[in-house]
Amino acid sequence: MIEINFPPLDSDHRFLMAMLDELARAAREGADANLLEDQSLEVTASLESHFAKEERMLEECLDAKRGQHMARHAELLDSMSAMNGAVLSALGPVGAYERVMSFANELALEVAAFDLEAAPGILALQKS
Repeated sequence: MIEINFPPLDSDHRFLMAMLDELARAAREGADANLLEDQSLEVTASLESHFAKEERMLEECLDAKRGQHMARHAELLDSMSAMNGAVLSALGPVGAYERVMSFANELALEVAAFDLEAAPGILALQKS
């Protein structure tokens, strides 16, 4: 995961990736749909909280790409929400693992494409 050198967001990013790793591991080990559902709901809730925090910062610093950034957040939330326990269970252990890891990659790409670029404005705002 790329660090943006802003500890509150970097910490969130590491936490989200750890949660996704746990979900992927449970999926690969053939966890039942209920456990996968619980874990996917926890990831979704944490993702929503992180995105809300980040979007407040983007608004405050008047980030030029905040509209695109927020639209990407919505897409990622939709994708994560669709990854419920029943869906993951139906994919089987390998398919579910690959789906979760694909999502983790999408999230990492979002950080690289948007968060890294927005970091200087957020940092400047925090220092003022």
